[in-house]
Amino acid sequence: TFNFEKCIDASPTISISKLLNHLEYSCFIGSHSSLFMSINISKKILNWKVSLHDRIEGSACLSLCGKYVVVGCYDHYVYTLSADDGKIIWKFKTKDIVKCTPVVDPNSGHIWFGGYDKTLYEINIDNKELIGMFNTNGSILASPVIDSDRKILYCCNLKGELFSINKDKIIHYSCKWIYNTEDNKPIFTTPQLSCNGNFIYMGCVDGFVYCINTFKGELVWKFDTGGPIFSSPCLFNNDLNLVIGSHSNNIFCINTQPGE
Repeated sequence: TFNFEKCIDASPTISISKLLNHLEYSCFIGSHSSLFMSINISKKILNWKVSLHDRIEGSACLSLCGKYVVVGCYDHYVYTLSADDGKIIWKFKTKDIVKCTPVVDPNSGHIWFGGYDKTLYEINIDNKELIGMFNTNGSILASPVIDSDRKILYCCNLKGELFSINKDKIIHYSCKWIYNTEDNKPIFTTPQLSCNGNFIYMGCVDGFVYCINTFKGELVWKFDTGGPIFSSPCLFNNDLNLVIGSHSNNIFCINTQPGE
C-alpha cells in the first residue's frame, strides 16, 4: 500500500512500458493532500512522488508519446510532468480550480480540458503554448469528448449544457449547437459517443440519461433513472446497449435504440 495522506477521488492512469522481454505497468494518481505519485505496479514500488501544492481530484492523462503525464489541480494550474521522474516540465495557469481529467487529441497530440473558470482549453505541451479557448458560461468538470474523424469536440458544463464545437476553429468560437437539459441541472460526468459518431449519450443530475443526435443537437430519447446521475455511461454490444449507475441505488442496462 501507498499512503497519500488524504482521500483519493481520482481513478488511476495506467502506462505500459516494454523492457527487453517483459512488460512493466505503472500507475499515476493524486489525492486531496496535493501528493501525486507514480507507482510501479509490477514491482510494487514507488517510482516517484511530487507535491502540487493543492488538492488533486481529477485523473491524469498521458501524452501521445508517453513521456509526459498531465493533471489538473485546485491551485488553478494544469501540470505537465515527466513520466520518468515527476519533474514539472510546464504548468499552465487557468482562472479557477481544475477538476476535469484532461484528454489527448489522437491526431494533434494537443491536450484538452475544462475548468471551473467556465472555459475549455486546448494546449500544446510540447511547445508549452495555449492553442485556443472557448467560454461555455458554466463550470466544467466532465472531460471533453473528441470525434477525431469529424474534427468535432463535445463538452458539458454544470449548467446542464452540452456543446458541439468545431475543434479546428475553436479560436473563432465556432459552436455548431448547444443542447440544454431540462431545468439546467448539472452534468458532472463525461458523455459517451457512439462508434459511428451519430449519437452522444450523457447522464445528468436530473436523473435522466439523454441520447442526442450529433448532427443537429436534437433529443432522440431520454430515460428516467429515478435519481441523480454522477457516473459516466458505458456503451457495449456494438452500441446497442448502455450501462449507467444512478443514486436511485440501481444500475441500468438500456437498449439504445428505443431508449428502454
